[in-house]
Amino acid sequence: MFTRTETEALIEEMEKGYYYEDHDVDKALDIWFPVWKRAAEKNRKMRSRKFLDCFNPELGQEDYAYIYNWIGDLECAFLGTGRERAEERIEFCTTMLEKFEMVDSMGDCRSNLADLYYKALDKKTEADALYEEIVRENPVDVFGWANYARLYAEGSTSDREKAYTIYKRGIETIQDINDIYENHFESEKGNLCFTDIDILYDEIAGICKSLGRDEEAEEWSEKRSALIESGRERLAAEEPGEQEFIQPRQPKQAKQETVVNGPKIGRNAPCPCGSGKKYKKCCLNKAD
Repeated sequence: MFTRTETEALIEEMEKGYYYEDHDVDKALDIWFPVWKRAAEKNRKMRSRKFLDCFNPELGQEDYAYIYNWIGDLECAFLGTGRERAEERIEFCTTMLEKFEMVDSMGDCRSNLADLYYKALDKKTEADALYEEIVRENPVDVFGWANYARLYAEGSTSDREKAYTIYKRGIETIQDINDIYENHFESEKGNLCFTDIDILYDEIAGICKSLGRDEEAEEWSEKRSALIESGRERLAAEEPGEQEFIQPRQPKQAKQETVVNGPKIGRNAPCPCGSGKKYKKCCLNKAD
């Protein structure tokens, strides 16, 4: 374990990185990555899978919370970096996946790696394998499916036909599981993943429109509207007086997508809209 003095010195380095975070992410990473390496090595020697274990506990909860949020910010800093920092990014993501228990302030290092493989290293097979693992482990995770499809939906190397296939797989998988859930738990009907699935309807409609399939795009938009209305009606029937179940999202204008009623997202976690920014600097204010 680091001494109290050593821990305080590491926190000072973290603070220096925050000075550059918003306007020079590479400079921030120049400062932060060595700090992370020192902590990872210390934990390795301690044989600990909890990343915060190496920091001296005498500092108190406030400093622990600071370090806890910092590790999420470090992951976010790697998002958007390309080939130039590929080796560091791979080392960070694979080490966190293989050696440590993930903390809530982080996103999913597998999706971070997949983003790097697809966008910078032309390793689409590896990117697909990571996302297939994500959606296999949690097939009702709307954002897992959405982020997987967005790899192919955007950018100069887009493959919108594949994005369409992934969106449709996600919708069908989630609906099938929801149907099974409702059939087997009649007393608890409702909404295994209902709240956010309209994101997939919205984005697949946009893909169809970009492919010139205007009629199908309209069909998905109508299904989305019907889904939202059904949710309102169900809530009104089950919980009179509780009318706010899900607010309709505005038609997608850009990459960002406001998440209104999804699972709790850490302020420093990668934004689930896929922008590569931290949630607090992207969709958090819109959600508020």
